[in-house]
Amino acid sequence: MEISTLPATFAGHNSLGVIKKWTQSPEGNVTLKGLSGSAAALLAAAASDKVKHLFILEDKEEAAYFYHDLVQLSGEERIFFLPSTYKRSPEFGQPDSNNTILRTEALEQLQNTDSSALVVTHSEALMEKVPTRTELTGQSMTIKTGDNLDPAFVEDFLQELSFQRVDFVYEPGQYSLRGSIIDIFSFSNEDPVR
Repeated sequence: MEISTLPATFAGHNSLGVIKKWTQSPEGNVTLKGLSGSAAALLAAAASDKVKHLFILEDKEEAAYFYHDLVQLSGEERIFFLPSTYKRSPEFGQPDSNNTILRTEALEQLQNTDSSALVVTHSEALMEKVPTRTELTGQSMTIKTGDNLDPAFVEDFLQELSFQRVDFVYEPGQYSLRGSIIDIFSFSNEDPVR
């Protein structure tokens, strides 16, 4: 038996129907206790049919284990991790660009009304401020294939957002300008764009 078939097998259990009704009620908050090991992730994977869920765990380590269990059971397509932006703690003020990308992806899924994502997070990550949609719109630029833009305008826009100009982009928050070629590594993509 493959691990990915466990949620479908467990979905036929009588108690699972009751739990699904609880999670889809207007209140929608369900707290289950007494589950050990990967049982919570198995229950979450089996009970979350095409509905968006936010799982809040006590700390980063517990959230990471739960996230990895969910990915093993359900695949990566609709499972997202909402970490803290910082490497260790906000007290030290050292942002981690990889965490920023994961955070951006998860927040995007939470705002998307058509999404049936499962978002896993922890209490420290929830304490960070999140920009409003209006703020994000004001700090976003959509560029389509075939658009003609002035490189100086794009560079000014990126500098307003505190992007760093470098010779070669290798992490989010950087851009490179060589003549009319601009490479940008935004916080909303895992790879830079040209």
